[in-house]
Amino acid sequence: MRFIKGFFKFIFSFLIAIVIILSIGAFAVLPKLENEYEKDVFSNRDSINYLLIGKESSATVDNKDTSGPVHSDTLMIATIFPKQNKVELTSIPRDTYIEYLPNSKKRHQKINAAFFLGGVDETRDVLEDFLDIKIDNYMVVDYKTIIGIIDTLGGIDIEWEYNDYHYEDNWTDPPLVIDFKNGINHLDGEKAVSYLRTRKAYKDQDLGRMKAQQQFLVKLFEEMKDPKNIVLVPKMLRIVEENTETNLEFKEMLYLAYYGLRNVDKDNIILNTVEGRDKRINGIDYYEINKEAARELFRN
Repeated sequence: MRFIKGFFKFIFSFLIAIVIILSIGAFAVLPKLENEYEKDVFSNRDSINYLLIGKESSATVDNKDTSGPVHSDTLMIATIFPKQNKVELTSIPRDTYIEYLPNSKKRHQKINAAFFLGGVDETRDVLEDFLDIKIDNYMVVDYKTIIGIIDTLGGIDIEWEYNDYHYEDNWTDPPLVIDFKNGINHLDGEKAVSYLRTRKAYKDQDLGRMKAQQQFLVKLFEEMKDPKNIVLVPKMLRIVEENTETNLEFKEMLYLAYYGLRNVDKDNIILNTVEGRDKRINGIDYYEINKEAARELFRN
């Protein structure tokens, strides 16, 4: 019996070792292929823009269908400067005022409607025209991606600097339940999604939410750089690949993860929010961006 227990313990340990070796294998071989991958991904350019879109869920308690068109809930442009090992994250308010959107006869629109009307292509076209930039690649994520990544890490700690806050919206599917206590809160995947969706807790609502989202991404990046979590990166990349719409190939995502973890430090991540002012038209609230100031952020 002791022999059998020892044998199974050995087999279990052996299997765990195999999983670890397979997980880090891709990262182990990347340094040898670094020049080739860097050429493919960055093309020797000074900067590259990646569009990150967080989309709403179309499901409600009355309609479980998730295939219908939805608005974008979060818009971010991540600009990588490969030669400087620097990243800039620029958030675009979802209520940004656009006078006309393609595929719409309405004059006054919010930029998040571009995704509803024409998906990634229209969103990218509108942002390229509005900001006078070229967007090279895109990633569209939903709550499943965030839940999977955070749960893989075993959760993440965030500091809630405000008073205790509770909010529920049972109309959405899954329901939105926000419950934070002043101080450090440990978030699993679902609570992390609630944190990223929190808006009304902030005085300036959407701007406060964008700041929190940016800081969350920096915190997540720090967690991924922790040596104890490096072995989890391939699994997290698989979660991204399975739950994300993107024009990036898996090897490109793999190299970007390798590049970020190896070359980019927290101090080299710059957080930007475009300047603007509130605007009300026909009883609807918009956010009117200073277009020239926004474009200046991308003139490097």
